[in-house]
Amino acid sequence: MSDKAKALPFDATAGYTGIPNVILTHYQYFPKLNGNAVLVYAFLLKFYNADYGYAFPTQEQAARALAMSDSTYRNAVKTLVQAQLIQTVENGGGAKNLVYYFRKPIEDEAEFFRMFPEAAENKRKQDAIWSNIGAKRKARVV
Repeated sequence: MSDKAKALPFDATAGYTGIPNVILTHYQYFPKLNGNAVLVYAFLLKFYNADYGYAFPTQEQAARALAMSDSTYRNAVKTLVQAQLIQTVENGGGAKNLVYYFRKPIEDEAEFFRMFPEAAENKRKQDAIWSNIGAKRKARVV
């Protein structure tokens, strides 16, 4: 067990679904990648089947388990596809369910922002907002 896992107040070696850190860093600036999309991403990771190479919960199963509407679930999946985090394929059965393939997240920040200029613009705006907030706080202290 790693030192980091030992520091947690619970056993982190089993029963957990890990989310790549990059999802919580520069992917956060991807348009429409909100908490619902991250929750769906984590849920799909939980259902990933290494033997098959994909996840295949039904849309109804996922929406119900996540306590979200079908449309909220579908919008989150659409965002994950646009962010190139997953690829979906209809399973070909009569139920029209999807099979979810995971794509490797872009870890290099510069590459990510080149690929998704809207995310780079969102980051620039957020950096400006937080810079302004920092300046105001500093001015109050002086």
